[in-house]
Amino acid sequence: MHAGALHDLGLDPATAEAEAGRVADQLHAVLTEPVVLGARTVQVRASVGVSVHPDDGAEFGQLLHRADARMYARKHPTAV
Repeated sequence: MHAGALHDLGLDPATAEAEAGRVADQLHAVLTEPVVLGARTVQVRASVGVSVHPDDGAEFGQLLHRADARMYARKHPTAV
């Protein structure tokens, strides 16, 4: 997908990374809200990582690797 295609989808390439991060944060917040199931309240955990083309890579494998690395960094903020 080229930068023009991102704009066609409503994403400005200049702000796509920040917007993707905002959406990921919102998704994480919704997924981790407690849910009442009968007499129990349950809560799931979720991990989200974001990568943006072309800054994080041009190929799917590169983008997946970068998103996975960011997901790990969010789960383990003190890891080096």
